[in-house]
Amino acid sequence: MEQLLGWVLQLGVLLAAAVALLGGLFYVFGHAMQAADYRVFQGEPADVTTLGGIVRGAWHLNSRDIVQLGVLILLATPITRVSLSALAFACQRDRTYLIVTALVLALLLASLLTG
Repeated sequence: MEQLLGWVLQLGVLLAAAVALLGGLFYVFGHAMQAADYRVFQGEPADVTTLGGIVRGAWHLNSRDIVQLGVLILLATPITRVSLSALAFACQRDRTYLIVTALVLALLLASLLTG
């Protein structure tokens, strides 16, 4: 199980980095000749702020959405790892570590959902 947890962490970080790099390359090559205008602040489009919008945009190869998808994968990696740890402790019937891991998972999810 420990090897699986290590593998999940490595795969998650590598996948997130690859996806974000791909999106960054798409963005650079798609906007290389575009002049930046820093006089007026332009916020992120609304579709980049929701999970469904990010997935749809990434599916359509929108560079900003692909980068955002990489960030989401990076955020999901520790949550997945902690969830698998909780499952492993439940299978081992180790109540103490299961409670601690469940608390860590609850704190991770609460901080993610509440901002």
